[in-house]
Amino acid sequence: MDKVWAGLLTVVLELIAFVPFYQKLTKKQFLLLSLLSLPLNLITNLTLNSFLTLFFSQTIAIYLIILIVAEALIVIIEGLAYRLVIPHKCLACKISFLANATSFIIGSLIFNLFFR
Repeated sequence: MDKVWAGLLTVVLELIAFVPFYQKLTKKQFLLLSLLSLPLNLITNLTLNSFLTLFFSQTIAIYLIILIVAEALIVIIEGLAYRLVIPHKCLACKISFLANATSFIIGSLIFNLFFR
């Protein structure tokens, strides 16, 4: 159940992180970006959290290395997917990075404050 809540929290936080980019996109691009991000974030977040449970019993160093590499891959995957909607490569990558950083930082804080 924690994985489902994490996935839903990720979706909400990343949608909020899109707001600063609203004026740089057309309404259609913003809507398509938001719609694309819903299944994409659920898939990447649930996959990441399921994958990380395999390494939870490892040392903290191994866990953190796996986490950082996996998060970087997610930023790349989502950036590539966002390019389907946003023709500007750099903007798609910025949005992916900011959205993932936002959801990672705030999501980690919320998890540690309320679910530990």
